[in-house]
Amino acid sequence: MVNWFPLESNPEVLTTYSKALGLKSSYVFSDLVALEDWAFGMLPGKCEAVVFLYSLSQPQREYHDNFIPTEGRDSTSSLFRVQQNVGNACGTIGVLHSVGSVRSKYSDCLEEGSWFETFFNKCEGKTGAENGATLESDEEIETKHTSAANSAANSSAQVASADSNVNEHFVAFVEHNGGVYEMDGRRGGGEGLFHGKGELSEVVGRVCQEYMGRDPNSNKFSLVALCKCD
Repeated sequence: MVNWFPLESNPEVLTTYSKALGLKSSYVFSDLVALEDWAFGMLPGKCEAVVFLYSLSQPQREYHDNFIPTEGRDSTSSLFRVQQNVGNACGTIGVLHSVGSVRSKYSDCLEEGSWFETFFNKCEGKTGAENGATLESDEEIETKHTSAANSAANSSAQVASADSNVNEHFVAFVEHNGGVYEMDGRRGGGEGLFHGKGELSEVVGRVCQEYMGRDPNSNKFSLVALCKCD
């Protein structure tokens, strides 16, 4: 498997990276400092997705191996998903799942002719595995990911190489047809884990508290929200 340099959970890095790929300036990533309502209220705009970083510890692996979906899942045929075929690319996968969700609601969120617009158009009607293959063969996104990973704001690049054994993983929480899904490129075809109906903030708060409860000694948890600011 090809490896990229890892991204860190840094809103400045993710915002700059997303802008370079064609996300309009009215959308920004921002630190989510807590899981209570007041923290969501402090965000610079409406929370449209949450990128969550956690350590792939044994309790978390066991949880995913034995995950039992919540009942009430609707059809997800129109939910954008992408499989991760490249090592250390989970930060980019999290950005793609977040922006893909925003694009499904706001058709004007991307710059015309941008990499994002071109990529998502290629992915229309495709499976997560097909989208993963498209991403893997795209040299431009590898270049832009590398640029983001090597930026001064991305301190991970100062301590990790592309071949480093990185044990942290990004997922993205998105809303689709009133339900909240945890989009994970490592799971079959990038398929989303359905966590039930409800407000994004409510479900993210519950699920991420469960993550933290399974691994109470970890200090690797981090949340960044994608916000619509107009």
